[in-house]
Parts: sequence; structure tokens; C-alpha cells
Amino acid sequence: MGCRAIAPDHEQAGFSAAAASGYRADQAGLSASWTTVTGVNTFNIVSNRASTGFDPTANRYSGATWPNDQYSQCAIITPLPLGGGEGCGPAGRIATAATTMYIAIFNSADSEMYAVVGGSYTQIGSSGTVATNGQIAYLSMVGTTIVYKLAGTTQASVTDSSIASGQAGIFGAASTNNAIVDDWEGGDFGGGGGGAPLFRQSLLNGIGAGGKFFNNPLG
Repeated sequence: MGCRAIAPDHEQAGFSAAAASGYRADQAGLSASWTTVTGVNTFNIVSNRASTGFDPTANRYSGATWPNDQYSQCAIITPLPLGGGEGCGPAGRIATAATTMYIAIFNSADSEMYAVVGGSYTQIGSSGTVATNGQIAYLSMVGTTIVYKLAGTTQASVTDSSIASGQAGIFGAASTNNAIVDDWEGGDFGGGGGGAPLFRQSLLNGIGAGGKFFNNPLG
């Protein structure tokens, strides 16, 4: 897999310190730049990827000041949770002191989008599309327009004003098969285009925190 440079004003969101071999050791939790979302559990590093421990699981990237208009995306890794409100995927506008966020989750039956406010989950979108291994799941929040995509194809676009601000991150919920994600990226829309990456992390290839290159770049 090739590498490409991250612009100097972008940073790498390290889940954990890279080993000398370029791969990450298994560990409980992610790195110091990642904070467990209030009221839920933390992802862990397992086989160079972020894997759920207990249900539900969510982490926010707290090493930055996030704009209100933002996106979050990650690779979905199979086998997927079985469905019915379970799954894994990107999260955004995550509150710092409450179980509040937007999430897009993918499971073996469909995909679903929720507004989570104070621990109450309200489904605001869904699609019958099932993710395949390594596909990129994308969630964007611009004003009150909330969109989620899979492999570049829009699954749902809705208007929702439940959550106005917060941080970007990842979410998972699974009673069977751990929910696993990789290759996370978060960014903003400050340039007026389709979104500019602020932070990238490839767990699969284990580039160290602070690096200016990453493998397996997200599209």
C-alpha cells in the first residue's frame, strides 16, 4: 500500500504508540488523545484495530477543538454484529459530558443512523445496504443536515437539530461478534468544499503518533 503526505497543518490521531515493527500492541483503551464517551465503554486495540469490549462502546477524539460542521469516517471490518440496533461506524458531535452524539452503524442486516441525546437513541435514518469488509462509512453534520454514506453512496440524508456541536469519533454496539473499525478520519468543511481532513489514523499499518504519512489512505 502506498503512502501520501498529510499537509503540515493536519495531525495524526494516534490510537496508541506504534511498536518498532510498525504494528500496534493489543491494549485496553485507545491513546491519550481519545476519551471514552460518558455513559458507555471504551474501544480497545485488538490485532491493530479498534474493537468493542462491552456494549455499547464509543470514543471521541479529544485532542482538538472541533468545528460544529464536521465529518467522521472509518473502515468497517467484518464479521459484523448481527443487527437490530447493533453495529459499528463513525460518530460525530459527541458531547464531552453526556451520552449525546450522532452515529451511523452498520451490521449484517442493514445500516442505521441515530441521534443519541442523554442516552436516548432515536433512529433518524436507515438503509438496507450491508457493508462489506473494509468499506468506508462516512457521517457528516453540516448545520441541521445529517448525512451518512457507505463507499461514497448516500444511504440517508435528513434534517435534525437535536445536537449542534461536539467532537468526532467512533461507535460500536454488539452482543455477538465484536464491532471492529479501522482507518478513522475526521475533518471539517471550513474550506467550503467537500470536507478537509484534520486527523487521520490507520491502525492497520500502525504509523506512530505525530507522523506525517499514513498507509492505506482513505478516499
